[in-house]
Amino acid sequence: MNKEDAWLACAPKSCCYAALVVPSGRDVWRIASTTGVPAWSFLRYFPSPSSRPDAFRLDQGDQTYRLALGKQQPLKKASPAPCIFLMRLRGGQHRCSLGQLRPASCRAFPSELVDGVLCVRNDAGCTCRVWTLADVDLADEAALVAERQAEAVEYHDVVSRWNATVSASAPGTAFDFLGYCDFVVAAYATPAAGCEIGP
Repeated sequence: MNKEDAWLACAPKSCCYAALVVPSGRDVWRIASTTGVPAWSFLRYFPSPSSRPDAFRLDQGDQTYRLALGKQQPLKKASPAPCIFLMRLRGGQHRCSLGQLRPASCRAFPSELVDGVLCVRNDAGCTCRVWTLADVDLADEAALVAERQAEAVEYHDVVSRWNATVSASAPGTAFDFLGYCDFVVAAYATPAAGCEIGP
C-alpha cells in the first residue's frame, strides 16, 4: 500500500485535527483560483514570535504574522478543531475536500529533509500509525519535499515585496489581512509579478 492509499484508508485523519497547516503562497493561489473562493475565507493569521522569511507585516511596527489554514468549530468543547477543509462523512470516515489541491506540506506529510536526509516524522499529530520509510516511495517523497521547499522560497520573495511596500508607505497608511490575501493571490496570478504560473 502506498502512502496516499494509507492516508485515504485512515478513517479519523487525526493529523488534520492536530496540525497547524502553514500554506505557501502558491498553495493559497492554487486553492483560491481553482475553487473560486476568496483566500481570506479559508485562511487565518497568527502573530509570529520571531522574524521569519514567511512573516508579513500589517503596519510599520515590529509585529509580523504568518498564515495558516482555518479551523472548523470542534464537535465537542474539549476536542481539537479540524481543518476547515476536512469533511466528516457518515460511518466515521473523514476526507479532505481539497483532494490534490492539498497544500504541499500536507501532500509531503509525514516526510521531512533533516540535514539533507529524507526522514518520516511520527510527532506531527498522526495517531493512526507509526510511519516508516517503508511506507513511502523515496523518490516521490523527496520530490514532494523539494517542491514544498521551492514553494516556500518563492513565497518568501512575495512576502518580502509586501513588507517592502508596507515599510515604504506613508506613516498611518492602513493595511489589512484581506489586502494581504489579495496581494498574495495577485502575485501568483500575474506573470509580471515575478512568479511562474502553473501547478
